[in-house]
Amino acid sequence: MIERFLLEALIQVVGLALIAVFLVKAKTRENYLRVLFFALIFIVYQIALILPRLSSSLNFFESNWNWEGKIFGIILGVICYFVFRNYFAENDFFTFRQNPANKKKTWIVAISVIVLMSVLYYFIAKNDFSAETLVFQLTMPGLDEEIMFRGILLGLLLTALREKFLFFGNPAILLTAILFGFLHAFGLSKDYKLSFDIISFLHTGIGGYVFAWLALRSESLVLPILTHGLTNFFAALATMLK
Repeated sequence: MIERFLLEALIQVVGLALIAVFLVKAKTRENYLRVLFFALIFIVYQIALILPRLSSSLNFFESNWNWEGKIFGIILGVICYFVFRNYFAENDFFTFRQNPANKKKTWIVAISVIVLMSVLYYFIAKNDFSAETLVFQLTMPGLDEEIMFRGILLGLLLTALREKFLFFGNPAILLTAILFGFLHAFGLSKDYKLSFDIISFLHTGIGGYVFAWLALRSESLVLPILTHGLTNFFAALATMLK
């Protein structure tokens, strides 16, 4: 089983890593290492998420949600921070301090995203009430995914890549957003058939872009974590209110 998930992770990240190599701002050993770490960390992260599926002894909770995998992802993110933080020291967003120059703008965007997604989900989905779902959505995805994607992976690429590429804007933000979309939309079945959900890709990819923008502008993971968690919570709650 692990071979399938390794292949899935490789397919998701290798092409983006090759693009990143092309977009490094200086052809230095350190920048190429940053891109390599970007790819390798993502692959290990993918394995961390599915560890409970690889070993029943790692299934601690009776739940439909992947609490264990998310906890392993958070632990991996913290470990990666202390191991690799020197490689993205100039883009270290693991701080409570916000950039005061962008505070108003980032909070407006954050609140707008939460409200927009809550209203949208109220009209497009309906689910039964589940307190566990609300607690999970409020906590796990925001912590796990923001630490890894907007803390570790974005930090590495922001440090290694150019600040702007043609009309695409910041390539580090774009590449991590695409990878975030792939994580949620792309998969391999047990018989190695490819699946790709374009709606899920667009939804999570755009969300990943916004969260990365918030991290860069606020220079902290606080707002992306709060926005991600509250967006998931209120969107899930909205589907339960009908």
